[in-house]
Amino acid sequence: MRKKSYLCTLYRAVQVTEHLRQRILPDPSVYAKQPRYTLHVPPNPIVEIYLIIAISLLLGALMEASGRSRMLCRVALVVNVLLITAVVGLRYHTGADWSMYILQYRVLNSTGEVYEWEPGFFALMHLFRAMTDNYYVLQFFVAAFTIILSAHYYRKHSEYPVFCLALFYFFFFNNLLMAQLRQAIALGIIVCSVRYVYDRQFVRFCLMVLLASLFHFSAIIALPLYFCASDWKKVINIVVLTISELFALFPDLIAGALKWLMPFMPSLLSSRTDDYMSDADFSGAKEFNTGLYTLIAFAIVIFMIFYIRPRNRKENFAINTLVMAMAIKNISLGFAILERFQPYYIVFGLVAYGYLFRIHIPVAWQHLYFRLGTCVLLFAFFFTPYITALRSTAIDPLTNRPMNYSLVPYYNAISHPRIAEGRKDWSQ
Repeated sequence: MRKKSYLCTLYRAVQVTEHLRQRILPDPSVYAKQPRYTLHVPPNPIVEIYLIIAISLLLGALMEASGRSRMLCRVALVVNVLLITAVVGLRYHTGADWSMYILQYRVLNSTGEVYEWEPGFFALMHLFRAMTDNYYVLQFFVAAFTIILSAHYYRKHSEYPVFCLALFYFFFFNNLLMAQLRQAIALGIIVCSVRYVYDRQFVRFCLMVLLASLFHFSAIIALPLYFCASDWKKVINIVVLTISELFALFPDLIAGALKWLMPFMPSLLSSRTDDYMSDADFSGAKEFNTGLYTLIAFAIVIFMIFYIRPRNRKENFAINTLVMAMAIKNISLGFAILERFQPYYIVFGLVAYGYLFRIHIPVAWQHLYFRLGTCVLLFAFFFTPYITALRSTAIDPLTNRPMNYSLVPYYNAISHPRIAEGRKDWSQ
């Protein structure tokens, strides 16, 4: 009955979403029939599936915040995991980087290695290529691997797993989930390895990090996670955040320091650094990296450091990784590719936002409204970049297409219109 009740509520939400789309948003065919993208692109619709996921996550998060039964909340978690996995794993010509993964997968047995990727990912591609010629089987496996493992971690280490899953989805939607297959696998392995951090088994943790680096070399930066389980003093976290904010104010310092260090780096790392620094797509400014959004995010973390007292090693780990993720985010303003290191910390730091729900309010009913209000405000705050990315029709100077061209409309691999074949990747 609980599962049926949740699904009925979700179905009603879908009906409301469709009604709002028909009343407020333009016809999707207006966007699909544009023969050429110019500066006069009409406003695009938000594809319903993206709104359905957001509404479903919000309903599940509100159930948790209101103190509903664990079974009902677990049903909400399973439904959302399945929904996100299906949308991400079955995407067709939607997102980024899909063209090079498809090309490499198709010519793997004949041409060999077209790109200089990590050996672990090539081994995985060979395994799936031996079983099937369908690239989307591999894509679905990677999505399920990362999303299910992350959701399992939240269910085990957070009182509000659906809320954490919602933040996970908003943080990673426009990059890791919809584009970066290799790093998604590496992130899933790092999520599996964190139990060795809690058990203080350093050697096993290092071996897991090395395994993850075989799928994406950036996973090496996850090694400091082992020390994040320590009881850092509040002053350390505040100093780290403050210094990173100074870097955010003067991003050119980061680029200058990296150029000075490049001659001393290993050859592979030096060449990758030079490539990314010379690439306008990575060195250019990104939306929500500066301004009011970053200041509010900074204020939330500072508030958390002052008012939340960690109860054990796991809570220390969540808060410390959130601080590290914020610091990496700020430093990446001077060198955008450093933002690739953030997922290995923020995936665990998201749990710390759930600690805000337990701020003590003397009156029981006021405490309930406080939890619900906090849930809605945090959800709306992190929902903002997500919905902005979907709605943005500003022209990308690199591709001369709308910024949301790769996401709107959404196509899936099982059934898609012929127009989906003509969509181009960001590099095409």
